[in-house]
Amino acid sequence: MRLFFAYLAPGESFDAATHARLDERPVRFSLSHSEGDLAGATVTIPAKPDGYIRLGRRVAISVEHLGQVHPLIVGTITAAPIGLDGEYADIDIVCRNPGWQAARDVLVESLAVAPYFDELFAQPGQARDQGAVLTGRGATIAWDRVTGLPRLNDLIDAPRTIQAGRVHHRSVVPSTEAPPLKAVEIEVGASWHQDASVYSEVAWEHGAQMSVVADEAIQEAWPAVGEEIGGGWLVDEAVLRLGSPSRRRLKNIPAQYDSALYSGDVLIHPASTARVILRNPRKQAREERVTVRVEADIQDLTEAGEEVQTIYLRDLIGEGDEIDPWQPTASYQVGEIVFYAGDLWQALEEHTGGYVFIEAQWQKLDPVQGRIAESFFATARGQAALRHAIERAKARLKYAARAVRVRFSVPLEDVLGLQIDDAVSMSDPRFAPAAGKVVDYAFEIADGHSVAHIEIACAVGRGGPEWVEPVMPAIVPPVLGPAEYPATGRVSPLADAQFAALEQAPDVYDISIRVEIDAPPVPTASRLGHSVRFEAGTISIENGVDVE
Repeated sequence: MRLFFAYLAPGESFDAATHARLDERPVRFSLSHSEGDLAGATVTIPAKPDGYIRLGRRVAISVEHLGQVHPLIVGTITAAPIGLDGEYADIDIVCRNPGWQAARDVLVESLAVAPYFDELFAQPGQARDQGAVLTGRGATIAWDRVTGLPRLNDLIDAPRTIQAGRVHHRSVVPSTEAPPLKAVEIEVGASWHQDASVYSEVAWEHGAQMSVVADEAIQEAWPAVGEEIGGGWLVDEAVLRLGSPSRRRLKNIPAQYDSALYSGDVLIHPASTARVILRNPRKQAREERVTVRVEADIQDLTEAGEEVQTIYLRDLIGEGDEIDPWQPTASYQVGEIVFYAGDLWQALEEHTGGYVFIEAQWQKLDPVQGRIAESFFATARGQAALRHAIERAKARLKYAARAVRVRFSVPLEDVLGLQIDDAVSMSDPRFAPAAGKVVDYAFEIADGHSVAHIEIACAVGRGGPEWVEPVMPAIVPPVLGPAEYPATGRVSPLADAQFAALEQAPDVYDISIRVEIDAPPVPTASRLGHSVRFEAGTISIENGVDVE
């Protein structure tokens, strides 16, 4: 077995025909690689009186076996050579090639998808955080020791299994880690302050129809959205639409007025739409807790335990009051969100609203993005959160299932292509064959001898996945106060009174109009508690490779 040492140009990839050369003459080589980490190596070469090796220089170490060249590591010199004043110098190499961080970020970001990742379980901006994203995966990142590129590495499943036939039997050391878990129970908590506002539509004393002479005055007097009218009431929606005017002639004006000047037609403006909806803001404290239980069919090798986790969702929803209600004649951009009729709507197109809300221009959003009606976990978004909790529990069971570790050594030539995401199957006369994912390995080449030390994690479990759909209870949140709040309104003067006044004083052009609204006070109640707790179902999972 012959070692090669070649320097690489920036951006150059390993090529067996090109890099099977001796830019330096290695006399010893050792490599170590652990699950989730970058591979590292130490190479011993003859020290030189000049031409010191520069930090950051890329190196390829390979070996020839039976006429074929196998790359061992391609990496970067990360530390100053040790022992340059002696006969030999040790060089440290890490498989950390240019662009490795960007490649990791791209991979992690691609994995931040439901149900394995849920932003409600993480802190803001953690879609690229390796730990947060992989929590629901039951996996680590495997760094290829030759290409330096990352890939997803499942804790139990492997892309390939290598048969280790020539095991050095005296090197076999089995051990038991912490006992496996037979169940993981996750309690997911969500709390928020729900909008429990009281609404009231104004009923006009004079009926649904009204007509005025002073059209500009009625528009100015009409309540504006957001206006406070007392008693804690706000104007939540206000629409006034005037139809086509009709003409009425002035008659019988007083004698002191010249009929030639003051007689004539007066425009009467009818209201085709006159609507005012009031809101009395209230908040209602809400809390829900759901327990998800995931079980594993564990072999009776050791005493299995159970684990309970409690997770509270982050920034579940907010109060919704920061979103403005829909307003007639307002301009809206694509994606803008408004409240209308108690629901959230997102604009599908750029438009200017008319006096009537047109649903075709909007998309109704899931209640979780605004005011929640009955239950968060009964919504589609809440169900997605429970699915992620299940994946978290499955990932935890996967990790805990790897309860048996086996360390052993084999001839290096048998596993020259070994990577950290492989599985290895081995046997020893003292116990049954074992197979499991590689969690650590090391290569050693020195004084004509070569060996590979390997540690595998064997999973203890069997069974198949079966998810029981959750049964959501009937949830009726408490009602804040009486169900109805009749508000009445009056506009004065209306057209008949205004017309009569003009017949008495036809030179009066300044007509003031009053809009009066009377809404009853809401009984004092600021926060109402409501919580629900229920089981969301049970799932059993397969824990992978058995240890017999």
